[in-house]
Amino acid sequence: MPELEVQRMKYASLLSYCSRCPKNYSEEPYYARMLMRSIKNDWPVPKRGTDQAALPLASQYVASVAASSDFDLSEFLGPRVALVPIPKSSPMTPGQLWVPMRLARELERNGLGRVIDLLERVKPVSASHLATAAADRPPPSEHFNSLRLKSSLLSPDSFDRITLVDDLITRGSTMFGCQLRLRELFPGAKIVGFAAMRTISDPDEFRKALDPVVGGDHRSFGLSRKGTSSTCTILGLAVKNGARERTEVPSAIFINLPLLTINEA
Repeated sequence: MPELEVQRMKYASLLSYCSRCPKNYSEEPYYARMLMRSIKNDWPVPKRGTDQAALPLASQYVASVAASSDFDLSEFLGPRVALVPIPKSSPMTPGQLWVPMRLARELERNGLGRVIDLLERVKPVSASHLATAAADRPPPSEHFNSLRLKSSLLSPDSFDRITLVDDLITRGSTMFGCQLRLRELFPGAKIVGFAAMRTISDPDEFRKALDPVVGGDHRSFGLSRKGTSSTCTILGLAVKNGARERTEVPSAIFINLPLLTINEA
């Protein structure tokens, strides 16, 4: 079985929530947690305060924010982007809710790419967002070996890049395993990731629910043999008084992961 090491992958996310903030920590972490639940189930966005206006589904809200002029996501979303929804943690059954596909469809309706269903889960894996410890989350190799590529007439010349679309990103193992599987079909393609929301475990690092970040060419997806935790720095986009400011946002979302062991079929 060959070993495969990949050093970098870019990603973007619009929202954040704190997984370890006490429920009574403050209003903003509580709202972010409620928003996370809405995203995971594609429920209407939770209301703030006494707001009684009809609110959109979470997938519609995320797509509208992504399409707004406040945030520059042109490296991840656009007319010539292939939007590939990340499969659920278990094989799909008819009529089952698939939030990444709903999110990708809403992005497509906003002119931010074209949905291409390329990946299918053929073996179940543990859901990353339900794990209580990093060691309990499936590694990228397990995701890779549980996925298969669907036949596609997609030509590499018809898009500028592939964007993997997910609802919630925790440590990036799922997205990383999906990227590796896609490279079998598109070895030279530029593959990036977009997640509606990211998990922040340290309460001191959580700022607010709407907190867009763009991960640069860093090693937050870097693989190491020891599998030790590391805090990375990602490039954030802050909007202040209508003008974008570049800020360095600390994040402990990602860890260095063990070298991948890929099963040869």
